Order: sequence, then structure tokens, then C-alpha cells
Amino acid sequence: MEEGDIRTEVARPRFEPENYNKNTKLLVPYARIAEEQGCTMAQLALAWLLAQDDLVPIPGTKRIDHMIENAGAGDISLPGSVVQQLDELINEDTVYGRRYDDGMMNRIDSEKD
Repeated sequence: MEEGDIRTEVARPRFEPENYNKNTKLLVPYARIAEEQGCTMAQLALAWLLAQDDLVPIPGTKRIDHMIENAGAGDISLPGSVVQQLDELINEDTVYGRRYDDGMMNRIDSEKD
């Protein structure tokens, strides 16, 4: 990561070595689902978010080819059974480690007010 990238300034428990090794195992079934749906893993993530009633994904990228790939997610309509598969695969009970450390979570919570 580049200097100044917020990801270098914040402890990210999901990426601690022990958690990271466990979490990367989720990629095997996730990649299989993406292949079955005929899309990339990034498109599957965005299509999954688009299938939620109360979320609007705002992907960021520095590369035009990634932007084009991301835009393709809008053409993907996931069956309810696939959304359920993804919900069961990736959730608070299956992902190891919190997204951010306590300090950052407190900062995020205080900015909500």
C-alpha cells in the first residue's frame, strides 16, 4: 500500500496473520460461486450488495479496467438462493476478526452522531 493510505494507519484485525489465513479459505467456495454465476469475484461482491434492499455500493478504483469490470455487476441478477449462499458463507460468524480495531470503531461511531 502507498504511503498515506488509511489502511496502513489503522489496525485491521481481519488481516492479522491468524485471521487472514482463516479468512482466505472463504475464497475457495466464493470463487466457485462466482464461476457458477459467470462473473468475476469483484462483480459477485457488487451484485451481492446490489441484491440487498438497503445498500448502495460505491466501489472505488484507480484503474479504468476495474471500473468497467465493476460496472458489469449491474447486469448480474443473482437468484435468491445464491444471495442466501453468500449470506451463509460470509457473515459475522464465519469471518475472523473485526473490520477495524476499537479505536477506529469508536471514531466511526462518534462521527455517526
